[in-house]
Amino acid sequence: MKQSTVIIVSIVCVISALFLIPANNLNLFDFSYPQLTNQSKQILQNQNNTLMVLASTIEDELNQAIDILNITARDPAVSNTLYANNISTKYMGIPEDQDVSKRLIAKEIMIIDKDFENVYFLLPNGNVYIGEPYENQKLLPRLNYADRDWYKGISGLVMSATSKDQNKTNINTQNSLAYVSSVFMSSSINKPAIGIAIPVYDNNWKTSKPSLLGYWVGILTLDKFQKIIDSLNLANGQRIIVFDHNGTALIDSSINDSTKSNSKEKNLTSFYNLASVKNALVGEKGIVTDTINGTKALSLYRSINAHSHTWGILFLL
Repeated sequence: MKQSTVIIVSIVCVISALFLIPANNLNLFDFSYPQLTNQSKQILQNQNNTLMVLASTIEDELNQAIDILNITARDPAVSNTLYANNISTKYMGIPEDQDVSKRLIAKEIMIIDKDFENVYFLLPNGNVYIGEPYENQKLLPRLNYADRDWYKGISGLVMSATSKDQNKTNINTQNSLAYVSSVFMSSSINKPAIGIAIPVYDNNWKTSKPSLLGYWVGILTLDKFQKIIDSLNLANGQRIIVFDHNGTALIDSSINDSTKSNSKEKNLTSFYNLASVKNALVGEKGIVTDTINGTKALSLYRSINAHSHTWGILFLL
């Protein structure tokens, strides 16, 4: 059985077990709905436990992805730009047969964590140096991506860290820098994705004055978590949504396999107007009544630590 399948099965088993926990073993929320029966409160608590497990799992996945990029960014094969003079719009970076060692590491990242759909190295000015798979690199519509959220985010963090450290970026500062972008519709994979960006310094990164070479960027989907949510067999009218720091859905249980193929469903949807979303994005957890498409529903919600941002997850009942 593949590792990703084992992880999904294990998480589903944990979530399923939560629904079997006796009520007297739980610390119920103060839901502020005195009209609810004890049985209803039990159901709500079990569903809240489901959210807790899902939120923790997503946080762990993001941290693992960041760790993979951080560790590989310090590899000597990554921390150089020997072929930068060969960047051109003909290849939307450098040719496929150049800097092969860096390309091999990018490929290895996508093998280790299959949610990485693409891995790129960009220069400090936002120009693409390499991209893997190379087929996606050569099909890029442009060379420069300095306008992207993940580029602006990580370059801002680097600038801020450098200025705070009096124009020095030490090893501790470097290891703590990572930017998780807002969700966007990836044209290369035709599905919602996020960008995780890490600064790359030269081989003097262990000293107090390393030079910034560029950014190591992974384009990441959360497909495995969509599969976990899909496997929960939610009741009619129930819905789980994972959203980014702007309140835009990254995962939505209401979008099943059949609707995913409908082009109208490929637009990103914002839920920022919901009270539950606003509360989660400031780090809160609880339950409120939300109105979606004119219908009132109870919303269980909690926050997700997405490293550079706060995300959230909600369970609509």
